[in-house]
Amino acid sequence: MLKKSVLISSLLLTIFMINYIYLNNSRVITKNESFISSGNLKKIIVNNGKNNEHSIGEIRIPKIGLKRKLYDINSSQNNVDENVTILNGSILPGEGNSIIFLAAHSGNGENAYFDKVKYLDEGDSINLFYNNINYNYEVLKKKEVPKTGHISGIWNYSDEIVLTTCSDTKGKQLIIYGILKKD
Repeated sequence: MLKKSVLISSLLLTIFMINYIYLNNSRVITKNESFISSGNLKKIIVNNGKNNEHSIGEIRIPKIGLKRKLYDINSSQNNVDENVTILNGSILPGEGNSIIFLAAHSGNGENAYFDKVKYLDEGDSINLFYNNINYNYEVLKKKEVPKTGHISGIWNYSDEIVLTTCSDTKGKQLIIYGILKKD
């Protein structure tokens, strides 16, 4: 009899909590959920550890078969451990004299998206799709610099793209510099 009353109490408590949450539209949001509110409609999306923010563009490098989405600089998905990352200091195309700094891992991991950029040569193409426009950049220079945590160079801030990743040479990072092709 005691087991039956505990079961009934648990069931009633569960029903009460479901009604409370439903009627008050309140709920604790976990780190794997997003909260969307639109007028009176409130919805919780379970992400299963994946953030479902929309991409703002895409980088494609035909020579090495790279095609990856890009996320807003303030997005949680704009991080080097998950994606090709837009770095601070970037000025996206259409926002004046643009320069976009992109970083990604190289090596053997599943997120080593820039592993093959070492095979790019002068004249190769880098395509950036942003705001429904294809910006086609031409590689002008490839160099290794000391790995300091910063990208240094002489930038013109005039329709440029800079890719960076770790180099195969210990203590160095690889810089790929390109400029927008003028049609």
